[in-house]
Amino acid sequence: MKDDWKGTLLLAGEPAEEIGGGATAMLKAGLFEKFPKRISASPCTSTVTLPARSP
Repeated sequence: MKDDWKGTLLLAGEPAEEIGGGATAMLKAGLFEKFPKRISASPCTSTVTLPARSP
């Protein structure tokens, strides 16, 4: 599979998503100007207050 890979994978984590404002800060910092080409976005979240595999 490694031999078939072509391209670059960028993973961006949202700072301070627990308290809000992280996405706004990323946009103000020019995230999409620095990385204008996007193929997919997959938001996910986690919390310690929910049991594993909670919706």
